[in-house]
Amino acid sequence: MEQFYVLLLLIASFGYVFLGVSFNSHSSFVSNGVARHLLFALTVISLGGALLPGWFSSSGMQFGFATAIAWMFWLASILIWIEVFFAPEPLSARYIFFPAVLAALLPIFVPSPTLNSNLSFLFRCHILVAMLAYSSFALAVAHGSIMMAHEASLRKLKQKEIFSSMPSLLEMDASLVRVLFVSFILISATLASGIAINNEIGKNFLEFDHKTLFAFAAWIVVLALLTGRIYFGWRGRFAARWTIVGFVFLVLAYIGTKFVVELLIN
Repeated sequence: MEQFYVLLLLIASFGYVFLGVSFNSHSSFVSNGVARHLLFALTVISLGGALLPGWFSSSGMQFGFATAIAWMFWLASILIWIEVFFAPEPLSARYIFFPAVLAALLPIFVPSPTLNSNLSFLFRCHILVAMLAYSSFALAVAHGSIMMAHEASLRKLKQKEIFSSMPSLLEMDASLVRVLFVSFILISATLASGIAINNEIGKNFLEFDHKTLFAFAAWIVVLALLTGRIYFGWRGRFAARWTIVGFVFLVLAYIGTKFVVELLIN
């Protein structure tokens, strides 16, 4: 079983290598559409197949720094795969796959500890979805930050060379909205599963602690951005800035109540 786990991680890492080459070398044999989609499928299935059994194992949930990083890049791969259907050359695809090689190999060299085996299936799902929500929001912030820098460059008389080969602002804005939509779904699932866990263990329907309030604040910000885009045309720097605000709320939710009480309230 251990050998199969390592094999899947190695397959995923090689998949990331070829994906990185694909998006950075147009002469590559893996630059055509069909080959790319096959590579995405192979990489996502391999990495997911390596991580999922340990997460839902009856002997305990395997969770640590290396696992969290691998999950983050797994989700990023899926988001970029979705982007490929809308734009053949997504902005983030040029930069994310080579670091993802290290992320896929990290669990081999930094084994994750095994947590309590009594953790319920619902609780494990909650932790996984919450982590993926954080990851997708972080990717949205990266999109928004690059978009603001690109827009600022266009306002100057001389555009910086680094932005010359980037997608248009309209394409980047549309990409940001798609990532925000995924973030909204994941944050909604996080809040819903948290409520279900409270009901499962006999607590109140909602625990109005700082963690919950900041998570709801992040959810409201994303909902407002998506709604505002439809009805008020919110986009560009305005949307990017509020994406960062929503991410700050989510970070505060994950940091925990103690930090908030000690550093922000007192």
